[in-house]
Amino acid sequence: MSESVVISYLLGEGGEEGSPSRLGDQLAILNAEEWVVRERWFLGSVDLQIGGVTWAYKNTPLLDFALALRYAVNILAADGVIEFDAEGGPKVRLQLIGETARVADLRSGLEGECSFVDLVGSAGRFLRSLLDDITRARPDFLLNDVVRMAFRESGARQLNEEAFGRYSRAGQIRGKLLKRQAAQG
Repeated sequence: MSESVVISYLLGEGGEEGSPSRLGDQLAILNAEEWVVRERWFLGSVDLQIGGVTWAYKNTPLLDFALALRYAVNILAADGVIEFDAEGGPKVRLQLIGETARVADLRSGLEGECSFVDLVGSAGRFLRSLLDDITRARPDFLLNDVVRMAFRESGARQLNEEAFGRYSRAGQIRGKLLKRQAAQG
């Protein structure tokens, strides 16, 4: 069994009408609905390599993928099995067998194995790295509740002083925007 888990990604341009590249207004970012943020923003590709087998997801919403994978790992720990289905790639079954996570493509039958601990760590690092990259490029994304909560829960704000400052500054701006929005009706 290979102990390796590698999750790599490439962030592309959204291209959708509601994508962050077209949002210039901080209020639009603040008020974007969760499904829009998760499913229309931050499109790109992900390669999930487990035990030498790679599953590729193309033109997939990266934040949704990262959050769904993190939740899938939690469910795997609790229930021992889960099916993971993400846009742009195969549906896989994750199964916990002792301390080993087995991942099997439901269509092709390809299988890879890794330690469950490696899978958990890789899923967490992937989410944290993605959020750090996104918010470093555009700190105003932290005005949105979905991005803000995921950033905080991933541990990204604890990465370094700069990341914590980015989070804090966005919180101050967010508070002012919410007050202004409430005053306007």
